[in-house]
Amino acid sequence: MKNFSNIEIDNIKNAIDQNIASLIDSINWVNTNLKYETKNSVNLKLKNNVNTLNKINSNIHSKPVMAVYGASQVGKSYLIKNLLSESQNPFYINNGNDKYDFLRDINPPGTGAESTGVVTRFTIDTTIKFSDFPIRVKLLTPKDIIIIVLDTYFLDSKKITKTYDKKELENHIANFEEITRNNPVQTFLSEFEIFEIKEYFNNHLSKHSLVFESLNETRFFERIAMFIEKASKENWVAIFEILWNKNSSISKLASLLIQSLNKINFAKNIYLSFNEVLREEGNQILDVKRINQLYTDTNTTNFKNESGEIGTLQVSIIAALIEELVFNIPSELAENKPFLLNSDLLDFPGARSRKTLEFDEINDDLIPEMLLRGKVSYLFNKYSDDFNVNNLLFCTNDIKLEVNELPALLNNWITRNIGENPNERQNALNDAEIAPLFVIFTFFNNQLKFDTTNDENFNAIPNKLNYKWDTRFNTFFENEIVTSTRNWHKDWSIKIPFFNNFYLLRDFKYSNDTYLGFEQNGKELEFNDIRKNYFIELGNSFLNHEFVLKHFNDPMQSWKSATDINSDGTNLIIQNLNKVSNNASKINRYKNKHDLIINETLTVLNEFLHTDDLSELRDKNNKNVNKLFFSFSPLLIKDINSFNNFIACLSVNPVDVYNFLINNIHVDLGAVNTKELDESNILIMQIPELKKAENIEQAMAILKKELWLTSDQDVLDVLETHNINKNAFVKKVNSKTRAQYYTDILFDFWRNDLEKNDLEKFHYFINNGISKESLHFLIDFYFKLFQQRNMKLKVEHLINNITSDTEINSGIEIFLSELFTMIVNEMVFNFDKNFYKTEEINEIEKLDYNFKYFNKPKNKNLEAIKSIFEQFEDALNVNQIILEKFNKWIETLRISLIINTGFVDYDEVSNNELKKLLQQINVLTN
Repeated sequence: MKNFSNIEIDNIKNAIDQNIASLIDSINWVNTNLKYETKNSVNLKLKNNVNTLNKINSNIHSKPVMAVYGASQVGKSYLIKNLLSESQNPFYINNGNDKYDFLRDINPPGTGAESTGVVTRFTIDTTIKFSDFPIRVKLLTPKDIIIIVLDTYFLDSKKITKTYDKKELENHIANFEEITRNNPVQTFLSEFEIFEIKEYFNNHLSKHSLVFESLNETRFFERIAMFIEKASKENWVAIFEILWNKNSSISKLASLLIQSLNKINFAKNIYLSFNEVLREEGNQILDVKRINQLYTDTNTTNFKNESGEIGTLQVSIIAALIEELVFNIPSELAENKPFLLNSDLLDFPGARSRKTLEFDEINDDLIPEMLLRGKVSYLFNKYSDDFNVNNLLFCTNDIKLEVNELPALLNNWITRNIGENPNERQNALNDAEIAPLFVIFTFFNNQLKFDTTNDENFNAIPNKLNYKWDTRFNTFFENEIVTSTRNWHKDWSIKIPFFNNFYLLRDFKYSNDTYLGFEQNGKELEFNDIRKNYFIELGNSFLNHEFVLKHFNDPMQSWKSATDINSDGTNLIIQNLNKVSNNASKINRYKNKHDLIINETLTVLNEFLHTDDLSELRDKNNKNVNKLFFSFSPLLIKDINSFNNFIACLSVNPVDVYNFLINNIHVDLGAVNTKELDESNILIMQIPELKKAENIEQAMAILKKELWLTSDQDVLDVLETHNINKNAFVKKVNSKTRAQYYTDILFDFWRNDLEKNDLEKFHYFINNGISKESLHFLIDFYFKLFQQRNMKLKVEHLINNITSDTEINSGIEIFLSELFTMIVNEMVFNFDKNFYKTEEINEIEKLDYNFKYFNKPKNKNLEAIKSIFEQFEDALNVNQIILEKFNKWIETLRISLIINTGFVDYDEVSNNELKKLLQQINVLTN
């Protein structure tokens, strides 16, 4: 796959820039033309999409990135050393003409825990801005700091027991809305960055549903975004600290870091002297102990800003503020490792398990450690969410996983950077030979080693050694890293269902049970003869294991790459990194992500583009109502009671319903629900809305709402806990509760009663001028209303309260018949009047129609009521009552049709503006 040229990338970037500009214009259009919740939800969607496109465009010209990631102490350093050094030579870092051994001179010593808290970038690019300050450091931004302290608080807290309710949040927001009203504008924390904070909260922190619910109800982030650019830097912490319950220690940390950025004018990059990174004579700024000294060490150091001006800042604060630190490596490495020509290598700090602190336990002494954990968590999430990692080298070892968040972090990277499902991943990979995810099984020497306890009689017992692969691949990888609720490795893409980009990596130093000579000679000389037969049997066991056959593209090549003498597995990794190091895969994935965003945007905005179809539908409905009205007039002259009889024909009779139920009340759900009863079916019975799910995404959305969860990940975690496969909810659409069954048969009974024998019960009206088309129009509209207003679901909930799925339901026929009769007959005369929303009523009142009955106050004057009764003494006044009743019914029908068809009182100018905007928004691929 060839590289995209700079000209081609410029063209793509310009096209994305144009789309971003059009989306911003679309946001302005939404603010002007939409109302209420619709405006808010569309605005949020568009602003999130602008953020995503900006992330793509900000990275599109950068070199592709290969990142090494995993839990702490999983062998990442060994892999990086092998990738960035020649065979058996040290891993050097350049400083001008001098070279430093990275592991000996720079990298903090490992002590059983991760030793750094920053992202380290290794590049062969030789551009040095300041020779005396050669180390470029990318700093966190105010947005980053706010997210880190939120991550720290929510994920290191055992339980959030105190939250601010809706009223308190409303008052908090309103206070700052007032304070900031006339302030000057600042540019260091923007409206769009607030939406990034909200997105991070939604994606990674929203398991605390009570907090999340209040934030949604108050539109906390959206309202903060509206005034944040007028909020002074001194107020930023005060605005957000309500989210961490105003914990003084966390607020102190956030204030310290933001004030420190303010001192250096919120610089994005600074430059350090090489001495700052050295272990012995330097400040060891990479070492996590620097963050631990945040409140105790006042030692300062100098730096340069982009303009070359010297500044001074506390060393521990610099360590806390570093996002990424850049090292130059020898360019000659690329001769044997050409992937370094086109790509940089990132080393992420290892994922850490989170603490379980009570609110009262959070104090200044714990803050540095909490900061480190929150920062490490955030950095990988940020690079994943911002599409900054194009190829991920995920390292996993052979011990029980201690970082519970790791499966979600990996899955999030896959979802964001490749795709959420097989279709998305297929489109993103675009027939790429090698997936951008490299899964590397480190410490493979442990599987090669002869286990004196478990491996005796290996050649006498068939499959004796299979336990090694069962444990390594099934237990430690499938069950702990992938997890059963995700299973992306078994559902990778349309063309390649089983993910197959796995690698084996062993450490020469710890392979002396199988190979001889390394300790004495620095290289392996021969196999250990006493392990020869065992090694042959072990190889056969590996090559024939079910997981290996499914998931290793070439099992023999993988085996030999990590088991031949002086082959630890690195060469195969490098060989395939060379194939994915150009920018083609990266740009294609960016284009695919861009087009997904654009298509989503077009779908959202097209809902508000008015066409003549809506106007035509409204005219058609009015014609149908007029046809019914005028065909009834002669009949009313002939038979004034015909309207009452007509309503009676449309209505249901409780006796008829009762008799029908007597014959259908007892049902064998086992015959109706042919599916086997399991936990997913039970959940479907408890949450009937799941039956409407047409795909997994809809099922996840329903579960998130009904279980009061706040993210898809929370739903997956709950399902995993109860061993429920998410795919079950799409397949089991036939599962019914008794309440659903009774509701379905009652509505079927009513419709059959209306339409049976070619509208038999309406023959009198048909013979007197009411057309069959009018009757079908009316009947269809009734059932449309029941669907539009979710009446079937409401009936199901009511019935569910008095029925049982496990016992015989006797004696409920009267209740069901009365309930159903009341609901249907109310709808027959009043349509959906009792379900009008406030905004629907407001829109109807704006229409230029002289409604006689709509929303008119009832006359409560006793004298007036008395006079009405005195007037209705003769037949003429009785006839007048029936005519009034008919006219009111017709008017209610007209209004209901208008509401359920939609409003067409749109501004033609604004509609044309939207049409023009939609024409300007285009995908990159045809």
